[in-house]
Amino acid sequence: MRLIDSHLHLEALDNNALQLMALSGIKAIIGMVANPEVIPGINRDFPPDAIFDYCDRVLDFHAWTTKKYFMIDTYACVGVSMAGIPRRYEESLTRLRSYIGDRDQIVGIGEIGFEPESSTCRDMKVQEEIIEFQLDLAKQFDKSVCFHTPPTQKAKWFERYLSMIKEVDLDPSRVIIDHADSSVVNIVTDAGCYAAISVQPRRRVRAKDAAEMIMSGDRSRILVDSDTSLPHESDPLAVPRTAFELKKLGMKEPEIEKILWGNPLRAFGISEG
Repeated sequence: MRLIDSHLHLEALDNNALQLMALSGIKAIIGMVANPEVIPGINRDFPPDAIFDYCDRVLDFHAWTTKKYFMIDTYACVGVSMAGIPRRYEESLTRLRSYIGDRDQIVGIGEIGFEPESSTCRDMKVQEEIIEFQLDLAKQFDKSVCFHTPPTQKAKWFERYLSMIKEVDLDPSRVIIDHADSSVVNIVTDAGCYAAISVQPRRRVRAKDAAEMIMSGDRSRILVDSDTSLPHESDPLAVPRTAFELKKLGMKEPEIEKILWGNPLRAFGISEG
């Protein structure tokens, strides 16, 4: 049974984690390359090109080693995250326009989305400007968009994202709303977007809860990811654990693979094989 972890942060994965993921059926991962502040040696006042230097390292080194030693394909979403906005963010956005067309492994823009408690810029007008620019790029380059949702009032934030999506006439089937929980999953899928459930037992959703949401929701529009990241406690096996919980609820492996493998492929426009 093939699985995809559709949202994680690659700097948080060591060889032990990658080996366990490979042994548990993970065949592909999608890394979010939008906020280099977590990289040792880069503070939050980072230069505009830091995001792209990080992405180069991910796609040139990490992707090669992950495929060679663990037989896991690596894809990436890249963008300017509201969690760490460069002071010269205009330069980052200009570079992003030329960068995303040069890499086949870049399958989306993200993760983006409002951060009311942003570490570098809490001006919501600036954040909105940055998000709108990247939505225009997504449409121009036919890329998917991965939205971060803050921990509270998820339905409110989603409605704001949906309004922005409609303004640029972006196909909702290319939009992934991440960190979805039971308060917003059905609202997201009813709007034609993908609801991505981040399984992090101490911070967000347990694998059992994710399985129950899948069983009762629109199975064609739900993704599951680990959001493995630093410094948060994460579980690189979140997706396989959810698959196991689905089995316990009576779902057969072909249907599980259709959800946990097929849905991410469609959401991010990845060609199988």
